[in-house]
Amino acid sequence: MTPLTHLFRLPYDDFTFHVVVSFGVLEHVADDAASIAEIARILKPGGLFFCFNLPTKLSWTQAVVRFRGDEYHDRLYTRQTIDKLTSTVGLELRDSWYRQFFPKNTIAYPFFRIFEQVDQLLTRFTPLRYLATSIEFVATKPL
Repeated sequence: MTPLTHLFRLPYDDFTFHVVVSFGVLEHVADDAASIAEIARILKPGGLFFCFNLPTKLSWTQAVVRFRGDEYHDRLYTRQTIDKLTSTVGLELRDSWYRQFFPKNTIAYPFFRIFEQVDQLLTRFTPLRYLATSIEFVATKPL
């Protein structure tokens, strides 16, 4: 494993990876635009960038957390901000979706699988998806 020595520069050559996965990271980096530019740089043409667990701007759970005075996430994302971040560096946004309407970090549900199925139905098929905790996406680097 190569340790990072810079706020956003990655210690890899251009066109190194077929796939890059980010899970709950992008909202914590110092410069998300520069970080995505680095991801685009290290992706091979046709490569995929999967980004999971970005906090959403309209999230009801983020609103509750902020109401309590916790500014843990200084940036919240929308489909439009993701589209702008990816297109600026030449990545093509292929798909985005919402996840996690019910809070899962602080509550242990008695029938987790049932709650998870209901959660997925709400975030996939109802307007409540816009109030979900996270937005996720996949982007590609053109050939």
